[in-house]
Amino acid sequence: MSVNKCPWCGGKFGLVRHYHFRTGFCREQCRRKYQASWERKKLLRRLIFRPPSVWLETGNASTRSNLSASSPAGKLPLQQ
Repeated sequence: MSVNKCPWCGGKFGLVRHYHFRTGFCREQCRRKYQASWERKKLLRRLIFRPPSVWLETGNASTRSNLSASSPAGKLPLQQ
């Protein structure tokens, strides 16, 4: 990669450079597009690499545990 070219579009730098985390871009549009793709990748990594314990804590699992602890009906054995 050449130092004198925009990493997003490959265009030449003019008088002004727009920066995002020490990476220079030729236009504000290039910087915004790069930042948006970076945010999408960050979100995807969070969704893929979440620990399984976080998956179990979401949804109705916490509501069920609160109900069983507070109501006497929740402490009865299951009928078959």
